[in-house]
Amino acid sequence: MIRRLLILLLAAAAAGMLVLRAQSPAAVDFRADVMSSLKVGDSTALLLVGHVVFHHNGAVITCDSAIRYNDRRMDCYKNVVVNKDSTFIFGDKADYDGLSNEAHIYSPLIKMIDKDATLYTYHFSFNTLTNVGHYWGGGTMSQKDNLMESSDGYYYVDTRDLVGVRNVEMRNPDYVMESDSVSYNMNTEIASFHTLSYIWNAQNEFLTAYRGIYDRRDDRYTFTDRSYIMTETQQMWADTIVYRPGSQDALMLSNVQIVDEQQRALAFGDYARYWGNERKALLTRDPVVAGYDEGEQADTVFMRADSIFLYTVNRFAPPKDSLTAAADSSASDSLVRHRPGSGRNVSGRARDSLGAGPGLPQEPLTGPAAKRQEQNEAEVSAEVSSEADSTGSVMAVDSLQSAQPADSVGRPLTEKELKKLETARLRYEKEQAKKQKREERAVRIKEKIKAQREKARLEAEKIREKEEQRQRRELARRFAKGKSTSADTLALHALDSAAQARRDSIALAADSSLRAADSLSSREEIASDSVQPQAGDSLVRIIRAYNKVRTYRTDFQAVCDSLVAFSADSTIHMYVDPVLWSEQNQITSQVVDIFTKNQTIDKAVFTGEPLMCSEVEPERYYNQVKGKVMEAYFRKGEIYKMDVNGNGQTYYFMEDGDSTDRYVNGFLVAECADITFHFIDRQLDQIVYKGKPSYTIYPMDKIPETQPLVMKGFRWEAVRRPAKQDVFDRSVKPSQRERYESMPKPTYPITGAIDEARKRLSSEGWNDRTDRRITPEAEEFVRSLGN
Repeated sequence: MIRRLLILLLAAAAAGMLVLRAQSPAAVDFRADVMSSLKVGDSTALLLVGHVVFHHNGAVITCDSAIRYNDRRMDCYKNVVVNKDSTFIFGDKADYDGLSNEAHIYSPLIKMIDKDATLYTYHFSFNTLTNVGHYWGGGTMSQKDNLMESSDGYYYVDTRDLVGVRNVEMRNPDYVMESDSVSYNMNTEIASFHTLSYIWNAQNEFLTAYRGIYDRRDDRYTFTDRSYIMTETQQMWADTIVYRPGSQDALMLSNVQIVDEQQRALAFGDYARYWGNERKALLTRDPVVAGYDEGEQADTVFMRADSIFLYTVNRFAPPKDSLTAAADSSASDSLVRHRPGSGRNVSGRARDSLGAGPGLPQEPLTGPAAKRQEQNEAEVSAEVSSEADSTGSVMAVDSLQSAQPADSVGRPLTEKELKKLETARLRYEKEQAKKQKREERAVRIKEKIKAQREKARLEAEKIREKEEQRQRRELARRFAKGKSTSADTLALHALDSAAQARRDSIALAADSSLRAADSLSSREEIASDSVQPQAGDSLVRIIRAYNKVRTYRTDFQAVCDSLVAFSADSTIHMYVDPVLWSEQNQITSQVVDIFTKNQTIDKAVFTGEPLMCSEVEPERYYNQVKGKVMEAYFRKGEIYKMDVNGNGQTYYFMEDGDSTDRYVNGFLVAECADITFHFIDRQLDQIVYKGKPSYTIYPMDKIPETQPLVMKGFRWEAVRRPAKQDVFDRSVKPSQRERYESMPKPTYPITGAIDEARKRLSSEGWNDRTDRRITPEAEEFVRSLGN
C-alpha cells in the first residue's frame, strides 16, 4: 500500500515538472569544444570556444567562440552563421536573446541566402520564432533575374515575401519600378504596392498608381487607386485598370479617360474594355468620345450615348473563309433512309436543299450547273421510286416462317413441305442479293449526288466571289484615287457584313482540299490586281453608338438613336429620328450622312423626307425648306450653301424693320425642281430657284385658310437640342506626358554601393560565403537533441 502511494506521488511530481517546463520559454541549447567561466562585471559568464553551436526554435547558430551570459542570452564571434531550414545568414558577430527570439547580426556587409534568393545589407536581425528577417540602412535582394533594393525591408521566410520600405527600386527584363513600399513574392513573382509607384515596362510604356499588383507570370497589372498608363500615342486614366501589356488588353473602371494623341481623340466613361490584338473597344456607363482640333480656331466635338463600340477592320481584305456550308446534311442522308412511298417527298427535299443553304444564291442556277442539278434530281427521283416499288418483295423472308406448318415440330417434314421451304429459301436469298445491290447503288448515287451538288455549289460560290472581288477592286480604285463617296463606304461595309454572315452560317465544313485550292485561287486573284491600297490606308476605324446618341460642337449639334462613323472617308451616318442643328437652322430626315475634314463638318447629306427650318417667331412662324435630298456645305464649321434636290418647296416669312423692331410682313410659298441657298456670316443671303419655279407671296393678312403655315412632317425639336453639359459633364485631366517622359528611371544607388563594398571587402579578405550546410559538429549536436 505504501509502495503504491509513493509511485503515485512520484508520477504526480513528474507531471507537475513537465507542465512547468512547458509553460516556461525553452532554454537555448548549446555545445562547444572548450567551456570555462568568465568574470563579467559582478556576474559570471560562460566562455565557449571551438565549434560553438546554439539551438533554439529549430534555428542553429554556429561560430568560433561565444560568451553565454545566461540560458537566454549570448554573444557570438567570428564566422557566425544563423541557419533555419533553407535560410543562411552570414556575419562576423551576433547577439541572441532567447526571450525575444531575436538574433542581431553584425558585419561590414551581411549576407543572407534562401534557396535562389540572396540579400546583402549593412544591418540585419532575424526572429527564430516567426522566421522574419529585418534589414535597415540599405539592402539589395536578387533572385533569378529579379532585383529589389530599398532602405529598409522585411523578409518572411515561410511565405518568401520580401517587403521593401522607402526608396524601393526593382528591375527585371519585363519592367523597372520605383516606389516607397513594395511587397514581392519570390514563389509567385507577384509584386504589390500600397503607395504611389512608377513602372516602366519592356513595351516602352509608363504606368503609375497608388495601389496595385503586377503578376509577372500572367503578365497582368491590376491597379486599384488613381491608375494611369502612358503608351507612345495614348494616355489612360481610371480608378481601376487591369492591363496585359503583351496583348494590350485592358479593363478600366470608374472615372475613365483615354487620350489618343495620334487620332486627336478622347474617350470617357465609367466602364471601358479594350482588346489590343483585335483593336476593339467598348465604352459604357455614361460614355463620351471627343475629337479635338489644334490651332487658332481649335474646337472639340463631343458624342455621348448609352454604349459606344470602336473597332478596326481591313476594308480591302477578302473573307478568310468564303466557302459556305452544304445546304442540308439531313436531306442528303435521306437519299438512303427513305420509306416506301416517299419517293416524291425525298425528291422534293433534295431539290429544295440545293439552293436553300445559307449563303447560297437565291436565284436559280443557270448554264451547265443548272443542267447537272436537274439530272441529279431526276436520277434521285427515279432511283427512289424504283426502290419503293420493289420494297414489298423484301418481305419474302417472312415466308420462311409461314412455309413451315405450326404443328411440324416433332415430326419429319413431307416432301411437299421440304420443296416449299427450299423455294422460300431461294426466294429469300435472291431478294437479299437484290437488296444488297440496291443499297450499294443507293450509296454510290448518294456519293455521286453529294459530289455533284458540292461541285455545283463551289462553282456558284466562285462566281459570287469573283463578283465580290471585282466590286472590292473597283472600290479600292475609287478609294485610292480619292473619289469615294458615302455610298462607296456603305457598299464596302455591306460586302464585309455579307461575308461575315456567310462565315457565321457555316453548318457543314467543305472538303479541305477544295477549300485550300479555292483559298489559294482567291489569293492569287487578289495578288494579281494591279491596284493595291497602301497598308496604312487599308485599316478602317469604325465607331458605333447606340441609344440616345447626342453630339455637340459649338457650331453644330445633333441627336439620333444610332450612329456609325468610318475613318476611311471621315463619314458619320445617323439613323432613327436624327436631327441636326447649325446655328438657328434645324434639319430633320430619316438618315443623315455627315462628311468631315480635320475633325470639322464639311458636308451633310439628308435623305428620307428631309426638312430644314428656322424659328422666326417662337411657336408661330418658321421658315421651312423641303425636298427629296438636301446637301449642306460647311466652311470652317459654318454652313455657307444648301442644295435642295428634287421637289423643292419653300415656306419663307419675310421680315422688315431694324434690329430692335423687326416684324413679319409677308409669307412666301415657292416650289421648283431644285433650290440653292447661300449663307454669309451664318445668315441667309441669297436663294436660287432652278427649273421654272412657281411662287406666291401673301401679305400676312391675306393668307388663305387653306394655306398651311407648316409643311407635312414639320417638327420643331428645340427641346431635344443638346447643350454642352448635356453631352459632356466631366472634367478633363491634363496631359502628363511631358512630366513622366522627363522623369528619370531608377539608378539603383543602394545596389551600386553594395557592389562596390563587396569588391573592396573581398580585396581586404572578406569572405563572400556561399556554403549552405552547417558544420558536422552542429549536425551531430542537433541530432543528439532529437531534431
